[in-house]
Amino acid sequence: MERDKIVIESVINSTVASLFAIISTKEGLEKWFAHEVTIDGDSYAFSWNKSSIQHATLISLKANKHICFQWDEDKETPYTFEMNISTTELASVVSIEVIDYAESSEVEDLKSIWDQNIKALKLNLGSL
Repeated sequence: MERDKIVIESVINSTVASLFAIISTKEGLEKWFAHEVTIDGDSYAFSWNKSSIQHATLISLKANKHICFQWDEDKETPYTFEMNISTTELASVVSIEVIDYAESSEVEDLKSIWDQNIKALKLNLGSL
C-alpha cells in the first residue's frame, strides 16, 4: 500500500554532538524514543511499556549528521524512517529533520507521535 511522506523539522537548542548521541545510542534513544532499546549489530529492538516491541534494522549512519532505520515489517518496501541533523553556519542553529511514512489515514496520528517525541527529545537536551 502506498504511503505519504511526512517531514517534521524542529530547531534544537543543543550541540550537534549531543543531539547525535541522543538519536543514535541506546542510552539516548531510551530518554525520548522508546522505554527500552536493545542493539545487536545493526538490529534494534524498541519497546514501549514492555508490551509493545518493534524491531528495526539500521540502514545508514553518518556521525553527527544522519541515522536511518527500517522497521522489520517494512523490509519488502522502500519505507524507512530517518533523522537528519543540520546546522546553519551564520547563526549556528542546530535542527533535526524527521522523515517517516504513513498511510493516508494515519498521517495525523504519526505527526502527533513525532511531535511528542521531539518535545521529549528537547526536554532531555534542556532545549525547551
